[in-house]
Amino acid sequence: MSAGRPAALPAAGYVLPQRLFVGESECRVRVFPEDGGPPADIDLMVLPVSRELREWLAVAALGATGPGGPRRSVASALDILSILKRFTRYLATLQRPPTRPDQLGRVHVDGFILAGGKWVHRDLGSLRSMLRFAPDPPVEFWARLAQAAVPKSDGAVRSYSEAEFRRITKTAREQLRAAARRIRRAREVLRWWRSGQIERGDRAGWEQGWLLDYLDRHGDVPRQVDGRGRDVPTALVMRHGGPNTVIGNLHLDYADVAAAAVLLLCLTGQNLRVIDTATTNHHRPDAHAGGPATAVIELVKPQYR
Repeated sequence: MSAGRPAALPAAGYVLPQRLFVGESECRVRVFPEDGGPPADIDLMVLPVSRELREWLAVAALGATGPGGPRRSVASALDILSILKRFTRYLATLQRPPTRPDQLGRVHVDGFILAGGKWVHRDLGSLRSMLRFAPDPPVEFWARLAQAAVPKSDGAVRSYSEAEFRRITKTAREQLRAAARRIRRAREVLRWWRSGQIERGDRAGWEQGWLLDYLDRHGDVPRQVDGRGRDVPTALVMRHGGPNTVIGNLHLDYADVAAAAVLLLCLTGQNLRVIDTATTNHHRPDAHAGGPATAVIELVKPQYR
């Protein structure tokens, strides 16, 4: 068994960066993601509550996004703002909304549940996970939040059957295979056009090759400014099916990307957030040696509580 190696330590004189910024005109938390990416700020000034309550929630967000918290990726950290918006917007609708943390009580948890909303079941767990980092949460409020739950709906929830799962996977594969054929055909036309194999006498073919070349070089279709000052595709683009069709010759369209996401969900068993934040960093264990093409992709799966 390998003895491993010591973890890297900060250099002498290292000072933790400031993460909490509060004042008359700001209330934000800076998040440094665990994957080493650029920091992001959670701006809590948008919360419709008093300054004292807002800063109390900011301390909770600070702990939840810190090294010991459950939200250490940018995506999960920024989700905090959506959760707090829903909770504080409910508080703002009350005849006497709380203005200090010690004014929060069990009635505010019950009212939030009764206010409903499709996210309330998820929000309760997220508030529990987050507000445990808040300083001195009110006893009555915390006791109710700790055991709060949303009654299950009468409708039964079921997974896709094996046949349905196979049908979904098959449809996604067919969509992506069709996209691959479409893009390969267009790449072949582009190669012919660039090598001079398409004569100007073949007007449609030559125009298609020219558009593909323009798209490949510029990442967009040719455009012009119309009489209203709008940036619109040229008549040539419209003659060949419009910008979506032309761009789709060399790139995946929305339906293709959706099919790719569905197929990745089906094949990996990961949730959508993990797939959405997956990187393109990879290595090729096949070494391009001519056997089955394989790639190992770097994937980070944050744990959400």
